[in-house]
Amino acid sequence: MTLYHKSNPSFRESILENGLLPKIGASYKCHYEENVMGAAVFVCTTQDYDTTYDDDVYEISLSDEDFEKLDFNIDKEVDNSLYTFSKIPSSFIKLIHEGTGESTF
Repeated sequence: MTLYHKSNPSFRESILENGLLPKIGASYKCHYEENVMGAAVFVCTTQDYDTTYDDDVYEISLSDEDFEKLDFNIDKEVDNSLYTFSKIPSSFIKLIHEGTGESTF
């Protein structure tokens, strides 16, 4: 299974070194105003999620077994999106687009 994650380039070094760690970030707060879910990692099943910024794009390659272990849930707030409360190790992640962090508007 292939999933995608977009993130501000300022987090690039940390993501490549530590993987994707569950957090409560700005995007999370946009969709979950009450922050009742707890820290999570959000991913998309397609590359076309528009953050309105030229963000880094990461490809996450998972076996069916790894996908099951990470216990993804369907994100009902954003089309084609999933979330997990588990860390996604850096060994599953590949940077496929180096963004500038600039607004796309």
